[in-house]
Amino acid sequence: MMEEGNMYSEEIRTKARDLLQRMTLEQKIGQMQCVMNINGAVTEAAAPHGLGEVSIMMLSGDNEALKDAIDSTYRNMEKVSCGAPPFIHNEALTGLSNAEATVFPTALGLGATFNPDVVREAGEVIHDQAKALGYSQLFAPVLDVCRDPRWGRIGETYGEDPTLSAMLGVSFVNALQGPENDRLCATGKHFLGYGAGSGGLNMASAQVPYREIREVYAKPFQAAITEGGLMSVMNSYGTIDGEMVIGSRRILTDLLRKEMEFEGITVSDYGSVEHLVDHRLATDNDEAGRMALHAGLDVECPQPVGYRTENLLNSARLGLISEEEIDRSVLRILEAKIACGMTEHPGSDPARQSSFHSKAADRAAMKAARESVVLLKNDGTLPLKKESIKIALIGPHADSIRLLYGGYTAIAGLDMVVGGSLGDQAGMPSVSEMETLFHLSSDKPVYPGSTVEKENELAQQLVLQIYGHTPTIRSALKEINPNAEIVCVKGCDVAGEDRSGFDA
Repeated sequence: MMEEGNMYSEEIRTKARDLLQRMTLEQKIGQMQCVMNINGAVTEAAAPHGLGEVSIMMLSGDNEALKDAIDSTYRNMEKVSCGAPPFIHNEALTGLSNAEATVFPTALGLGATFNPDVVREAGEVIHDQAKALGYSQLFAPVLDVCRDPRWGRIGETYGEDPTLSAMLGVSFVNALQGPENDRLCATGKHFLGYGAGSGGLNMASAQVPYREIREVYAKPFQAAITEGGLMSVMNSYGTIDGEMVIGSRRILTDLLRKEMEFEGITVSDYGSVEHLVDHRLATDNDEAGRMALHAGLDVECPQPVGYRTENLLNSARLGLISEEEIDRSVLRILEAKIACGMTEHPGSDPARQSSFHSKAADRAAMKAARESVVLLKNDGTLPLKKESIKIALIGPHADSIRLLYGGYTAIAGLDMVVGGSLGDQAGMPSVSEMETLFHLSSDKPVYPGSTVEKENELAQQLVLQIYGHTPTIRSALKEINPNAEIVCVKGCDVAGEDRSGFDA
């Protein structure tokens, strides 16, 4: 049993302390690191002292290959991690980011249901599908409150109301993490005030007073921690009161740990630590790593930059950081891993393979989709009549598979990586770096009169290859109304000045 006021039982804490004492300093530092790999397992050579986390994607959509990569990674890391294999994480905001996984509405759509049971049922499906493949940590839910529709990530949030976000967030966390004997590590993000960036800009400073930070933006996180037992928190890229969150002890320790009593692990949003250098707050990545550690960051994702083994070892020798600081972070990581059964039986679960494409999962997704719809007015047109009618279907989304899927789905990740759009986002690696990393072409045509890139041809081919079974709006309407005459007109592109299709 857990002691009152403690996140973990004394048994878990004792095991974690024992494991920590048996680790070398290099192995401890390994627990604070993450490695990202695409289409394959992580080997001992890539992480000779073990790892805290691993990110594994499978662009091909081959679940058998994915399970093999995950299970192989666990086995490989078991040999070098002193009995504490890494969390293997994936996104799970609208369903597990996997080609075979059930897709649910965006978080904003789930928010529109005002129904914690709908969110809970979605979380339970995601939990089982993640367990089936061997994932042990999920980067969800997004607990940001957003009141500025200009912010491009508003669709990831439950909306503008902190009470609704708290209620749905707790329901999702409880379902994602599962019961005590069947744990996954959910990760609430992005702490804190991320959706309040000035002018609706991503990664901008949040110009809000600390009272509002606590009463509005921290409220869903506090609920998830207190009522949901949230095991992990991810930092915001943003700035509060002149401090970048990733380097702020006031936010990551004084507020999160002392005031909000969070006992789990903090993980960095991808590339956060080096942003301290970009913003001229640190002279180099080594100093940025020390700043993040002092602030209270436990694990750096997706690759060790500030938390490189050589940097932290040298910093400890010079007295720039203390081994006690490292022990503090590693102890939290070990407690979470033990609570999730990582030290005993990590890996895929064949018994849960039936959770994919199951009738129960389909029912949960359909229920969520129906309740997410907000119909402002119906003049009798809906539902569409079965007899022969003529339907005009207009717009660039009308006959597109890709545009039916929102962000954080596997199809969006494939499009982002293969198409290279990740490199166009502020704060992410430069386009040239992305091209080098993923062997992309620099010749990227844009829609006339805009800076928006046209769809990448290779990405579109892969989408059709993997997701060709997905009905478009046009084909779904035709199936429901086989006698209807459906006139489908694109009309325009998603961006640009081309109006040649307007007349049609």
